[in-house]
Amino acid sequence: TFLDERLDQGSDGAYEASQLLRGQVQRNVKQGNFKESLEIAKEGAMALFQRGFVASGCEMSMQLIEALELMKEDAIELEDSLAYIGSVDDSFETAMNTNADKDGLNLRIRVLKRAVQWSSKRQEVGTYVLGHPQLHARLGRAYFALANFELANEKDGSPHIYSSESGIKHLVLGEQPKLLASQLIERKLFANSSASVPTMRRERATASLRAVFQFLAVENLRDANIFYRELSCELDSTELANLPPLALCPVLLKTCEYNAPDMFTELRHRLQDGDIGNGSGSKPGSNNTLIRLIAQKYFNINPPPNMLTSLLSMFSSGNDDDE
Repeated sequence: TFLDERLDQGSDGAYEASQLLRGQVQRNVKQGNFKESLEIAKEGAMALFQRGFVASGCEMSMQLIEALELMKEDAIELEDSLAYIGSVDDSFETAMNTNADKDGLNLRIRVLKRAVQWSSKRQEVGTYVLGHPQLHARLGRAYFALANFELANEKDGSPHIYSSESGIKHLVLGEQPKLLASQLIERKLFANSSASVPTMRRERATASLRAVFQFLAVENLRDANIFYRELSCELDSTELANLPPLALCPVLLKTCEYNAPDMFTELRHRLQDGDIGNGSGSKPGSNNTLIRLIAQKYFNINPPPNMLTSLLSMFSSGNDDDE
């Protein structure tokens, strides 16, 4: 085929093919051939990824999302749109699993962040004003893949903490409590070559409590409970009981479940940053913002008027600390 012939010519052929495909996609969008434009972008991106041309494949992935952005919302069903993005991202993920590099992992994150932003503007998403959970779940996995790569290949041992923090946020928004728990149980994400086991456990405990905060801040008590239940099944009972952030998790969950404002008021000062810490990859004061949101949503303790803006800023995919 035309595409195979171009790809056989190496990187120059891949670039030429991506430009030709891009023109075809744009023409079909202008002519109202929406499904055809998405098929061209999808098949082109998958072929490029399968042949190892990651940068060109990323460009075609962006072209697919750009086509979706240009379409009217009734031109294609949301689930079909998500399926197109999913097929392309599956190929991207496979390419990274086969031959990972930091540039490629960051390109995948960039594509998925744009997809999340696209989904946040569609009316069909309804209450998902922060983007569709399926796309957040993919973005969370992509951040943890980057965290693993950074930990294995970078000497200072710190960049992976920030990638892990973004991974936590997006797996929360992706409604993936079991996957998130399994990622945090992997101790390698919380230790560099010189870190002690106690340091690793403290980092993991703080990250786990922040995950519970984030589930509760978006009013997802169900997944917060599932997340903690998964942790408690896998972690040592001493670790659960003796590290303050982990020990506070079940108390906070019960307080929210039984709507006990007086208990929350007593618990609140123990949940402040000074006692449990933000964690290495978190912004100063971010725990306090989440706690105020939990106070409002579960106990009708109203935050300052700009708190919704704080929530949107904290969870927005465009505000990760990777850029």
